[in-house]
Amino acid sequence: MAIAAGFMAWRESRPFMMRLQPAVIRAEVIGGIERRAPHWYELESRFARRARLESCMSTLNEVTLDDVPEEGGMVRLNKGCLAMAERNLALAPVSADDWFIAATLARQVGDIDRMKRYLERSFATGPNEQWVAERRALFMFRESRLLGDDLKQRLDQDLALLLRTRRAIQRLAEIYVNDKSLRDHLISVAETLEPRYQKRFLGYIQNAASQKAAHPPQ
Repeated sequence: MAIAAGFMAWRESRPFMMRLQPAVIRAEVIGGIERRAPHWYELESRFARRARLESCMSTLNEVTLDDVPEEGGMVRLNKGCLAMAERNLALAPVSADDWFIAATLARQVGDIDRMKRYLERSFATGPNEQWVAERRALFMFRESRLLGDDLKQRLDQDLALLLRTRRAIQRLAEIYVNDKSLRDHLISVAETLEPRYQKRFLGYIQNAASQKAAHPPQ
């Protein structure tokens, strides 16, 4: 029993210890992860699973081609992170954020069908989670040419949700002012909302435009 408890404690601590390693070391370990079903003993807490995935994503953001110089190194790193996300989801398939992260990683490795399936699962497990929708909507807009009609409708649902919130509406107003490619789409979604939300969005746009004029980019 003591040996089993010690083993489980070691398993639980590994993701947290991994975060303390230099990014190059983390990249080497993650790049060697293969896609497979989780073993019976991989039953870490959700905190450990989250730490593992966050370590993977931070590694992707930190390393450069100089850190992973071998041919296909970045691809292997993305595939390792995707395998890690999928292993987490096999253990606990109820996190809308994990499904979204898996979708972005599938896009990085060029698996569009898997990306779309994982986006659908993200919506199924978290259709109204604002903190997920903020990132999911922008990602999906950038990839909208790859989406089917169902996912495009889901994208509009995310945008409509965000336009009804205080924090996200300010971010969308800033995007409206700074990114012409999104304007028509945002307006088309805003026009489906109640007049008070349309009026509020217009106010935020005017404020964002004033802020930009007062502080032009250098």
